[in-house]
Amino acid sequence: LTVLEKNVLHAQNNNNSGIKDNSGSLLLCVHGCKSLTHESIELACSNNWSWLSLPCCLQAEHHLDASMKVKDDTRFGILCGAIAAKYKADSITEIDSRITGRGIVLSFSGKC
Repeated sequence: LTVLEKNVLHAQNNNNSGIKDNSGSLLLCVHGCKSLTHESIELACSNNWSWLSLPCCLQAEHHLDASMKVKDDTRFGILCGAIAAKYKADSITEIDSRITGRGIVLSFSGKC
């Protein structure tokens, strides 16, 4: 199990609500560095959870086979677009740049 999966299992085991059906769950990943963004979305999809991600340090090799010679902001936007396309995000928005320089928000509210 990955660290992410272990943390989710720990949270589920400590759920005092007695609710066994977690199909209405939302996995939230804020500033998931490198492969953590992908891991969190894939975990959400494998459990039929909705997901919301605010990506951070994205590695091109996790998203594209192409070499990119562009400015950092352009690169980040392209990589977020690749994630949105791969995981069929149904919402792409942004938060104020005074909060974070990496303010693209991707989400999916259905079942993957």
